[in-house]
Amino acid sequence: MRLDEWAGRARMIERLAVDDVSHWYPAREKLWNWLHERLLWRSVVAQLMSGRRSIELVVDVDEPALVDVARALGAGGRAEVSFGDRARPDPAVSEPVPMGGRPGPFRRWVEWRSRRARTKELRRRERLLADRVTSLAGSSEAVILVLSHMGLRQRIGPGADLRSADPNLGSTIDLLRADGRAPVVVGLGSDHRSDDDWPGILSDDRLLPASLLLTRWAGRDEALAQAPDWMLAALAGLEDIPLDVDGVDLGPALAAEVRAFAAGGLLTTLRQLTRVRRLLDEIRPGAILLSHEGIRIAWLSAARERGIPTLAVQHGVIYPTHPGYRREHAPSLVLPTRTFVFGDYERRVLLEHGGYLGDEVVVSGSPRLQLGAHEPADAGELAAERSAVRRELGIADGDRILVVSTVFVPFVRQFYFAHVLERLLGGPLPGIHVVFKLHPGEDDEGPYRALLDGLAAAGAYPAPPMTIVRDVDLYRLLRAADAHLGFHSTVLTDAVIVGTLNLIAATQAYGDLLGYVAAGVARPIKDIADLRAALADPRPADGAARSAFLADHLRPGDASGRIVATVRSVAGRVAETVMILPATADDEAILLDWANEPETRRASGDRAEIPVTTHGDWLARRLAEPSECRIWIGRSAGRPIGVVRFDRRGDRSFEVSITIAPEVRGRGLSAALLDLGLMAAREAFDGPGFTARVRADNARSRTLFERAGFRPAPSEVGDVGEVGEVGWVHLEVDR
Repeated sequence: MRLDEWAGRARMIERLAVDDVSHWYPAREKLWNWLHERLLWRSVVAQLMSGRRSIELVVDVDEPALVDVARALGAGGRAEVSFGDRARPDPAVSEPVPMGGRPGPFRRWVEWRSRRARTKELRRRERLLADRVTSLAGSSEAVILVLSHMGLRQRIGPGADLRSADPNLGSTIDLLRADGRAPVVVGLGSDHRSDDDWPGILSDDRLLPASLLLTRWAGRDEALAQAPDWMLAALAGLEDIPLDVDGVDLGPALAAEVRAFAAGGLLTTLRQLTRVRRLLDEIRPGAILLSHEGIRIAWLSAARERGIPTLAVQHGVIYPTHPGYRREHAPSLVLPTRTFVFGDYERRVLLEHGGYLGDEVVVSGSPRLQLGAHEPADAGELAAERSAVRRELGIADGDRILVVSTVFVPFVRQFYFAHVLERLLGGPLPGIHVVFKLHPGEDDEGPYRALLDGLAAAGAYPAPPMTIVRDVDLYRLLRAADAHLGFHSTVLTDAVIVGTLNLIAATQAYGDLLGYVAAGVARPIKDIADLRAALADPRPADGAARSAFLADHLRPGDASGRIVATVRSVAGRVAETVMILPATADDEAILLDWANEPETRRASGDRAEIPVTTHGDWLARRLAEPSECRIWIGRSAGRPIGVVRFDRRGDRSFEVSITIAPEVRGRGLSAALLDLGLMAAREAFDGPGFTARVRADNARSRTLFERAGFRPAPSEVGDVGEVGEVGWVHLEVDR
């Protein structure tokens, strides 16, 4: 709430807009976490002040959030602040670089030989990949491009037979291959220059490492050279907008963080955008399948510009207050063409809170569940699986298994989760083996073992046996567990799916994001006594409650099949390249047919059929007035697919109208035709503004224009009119 109020006063959506795409939306989630962490430190400092008006505060720890709070207290006269050596309050100070001696002649020769061999090897790899790109680009089929992060994998299978797969897209990739439409995978996080990555890249002739964006599709974009100047101008005065938190102004610190985002994340996205455009122009995919769409804005933007449909798959828990989905629908918000979610609940959240329109969200179910065999055939097979898991993890006979799912966001791990572990596991746990299941994004084993060992030492009791795992089949682990304990984790839903006793930390309300307790599918645990009692009698949730929860959150059946069916239906259609040519008198017949088509007449101001004689005269006049009107015919696969027209409506404004041929409607071609027409009109008329007039009940047409950057404009007196009971909406855009 505080962040959104500040952003509204600061006009952040407009300030961070580039080419009609606002980069505020991806920045918002990061800044939400940034502010959340500072609110926590403000609370800590407030307790230290304990009612005092001011305090002497010495910060001698490397905590940027605490440094920001301390500075704000000092600036407001609430504290005398000093910083120790470890606090590093000035990020501009750099560490000295040690100097080494000059290497001798032999060492220099060896290093030269090594560099030469390395350069030769990299050139060989890039030639092989260049041939691969050429082969894929020359394919006659509609290429499906899949963005799969090679570092975020889910383990599937028992013990030493583990294999890894993309948890969100893996089963869909497999089904596309089986369907005969093998996708081209862009391996995010994969680098052909890495000797560790190269064998896997070489073995898959439909894999393109993302590092090619840094080499093959790099190039120079002159516009990026002006980006720092644009950013300074767009963010001028931002530090003057206050953000009050309990009497402390964090506005200047937030402004500095926004500037850091603009100079770092935003500039990186803009640079990536130019490279993704080059990739798409060479590969010419028919559709793009991805996950984590909130951080794929460069891909979504480039695809939208080229009329390529994008299909996103839900990658985590979605809830009404999610900082990545709390926003209004807006033309500058770039969303996937279709987003597949697990259940009806998630669809409602996106429609009510996420800025999505009705046909943009499809309930598919969870493709994660199709990655492996998730249900043993019978009780005997389940017992054998449980015994095998216990042996693999070193669980003593008779001990109960408590699986604790960890968290990835650093400040959540540092504050909330540490508190959860202290409250719920900070005491003797006889007969309980704690298994910490790491989040895929954690790059270390976390503080978990050290924290429980420290609590045990402080309390003079034996620490429980512990195992920390990352590379493990999650569903296999949950089936073997006696209980699962979660906080702010998607594994809470996974435990409901498996049917394991689900325990949710109730140390603060922040954890129960989906209402697990109210739904009867998780037992609230407030302290270690609750935990001991639950594990003494580990009964799972009531079957009826579990069924009701899953009915709303998880559509059963073939999720990957539903996704592939949609991909198949759209990919071949938009794989055709759209081009435009100026209309001529020879186009008179087809233009009249399109204009008199019933759906076109219903969307028009005058619904009467247009006579042949008047249409011919009208077209001749318009073609003879190029300064007043331009008409372009869109063509694809050698045939006409629609028309876009621009009529002068003032000194610097032209009204846009567009018609798509009935036989190609629904193929995603209208956006490409409109974008090409706008680009041609800008050139023809020397950069004017554009307007559009859309019937108020024509949601599809209005969405088309809004996605091209048009925004509602005040109605013009004498030009609004009424057709029956339906009014008109005026839209405008400055280019």
